[in-house]
Amino acid sequence: MTSLDVAGASVTVGETDHRPVAPTVGYRVEHDGVVAALAGDTVPCPGLDALCAGADIYVQTVIRDDLVQALPNRRIQDILDYHSTVEQAATTATRRVWGPSCSPTASRPSSGARRSSGRPSPPLTLPARSSSATT
Repeated sequence: MTSLDVAGASVTVGETDHRPVAPTVGYRVEHDGVVAALAGDTVPCPGLDALCAGADIYVQTVIRDDLVQALPNRRIQDILDYHSTVEQAATTATRRVWGPSCSPTASRPSSGARRSSGRPSPPLTLPARSSSATT
């Protein structure tokens, strides 16, 4: 990995896996104790895990494999070999906080557990869905 410090922020560039295209990279941006991991087209790989380790936020391009599989053109379906699905990105996101030994079926740490940044994990809150359409 290669790092660059600019105006108090550290940007780390790491290798990702988007074969047959190479090289491909992702980014880890750190500033004032906050870490963001950013990746484009890639599949899960050690480089992506390293960029995401302990990150506060993780953003990645993903594909819906169910929609790709529904396309009548079989040639386009090869993109499933080098793009992460929503589920794969979710698994990467799980590892970013709790480590590579974590799996989707493993138990989460208690709500009082502290992440590598030393701050407690914030609670996850999602906006409520409206049950009726608005006009």
